[in-house]
Amino acid sequence: MNKTHEEFRTEVIEVLDDVICNKCGLTLNPRRPGEKEPEIGYDPTYGVHIEYTGGDRSYHIGDQARVDLHLCEPCLKALCESCGVQPTITGGL
Repeated sequence: MNKTHEEFRTEVIEVLDDVICNKCGLTLNPRRPGEKEPEIGYDPTYGVHIEYTGGDRSYHIGDQARVDLHLCEPCLKALCESCGVQPTITGGL
């Protein structure tokens, strides 16, 4: 049996307001101010989130250096189009 009681608590939590593209500085969040908050677990961002950690044989990014990067769809498209060897893209850009 659990013996419980009610307790009032006040806490400070971190709330995500927006996700910003690291290349152009624009938002990745398509919601407009005043729109209903999405359901828990719904990712409202349009773009990509890249996390990378340099390894033992990383010559351009130091060993254990971490990169955390967000790109919006227009910047992702521009990156793909600038590649010397085109990435595999299905469905078209």
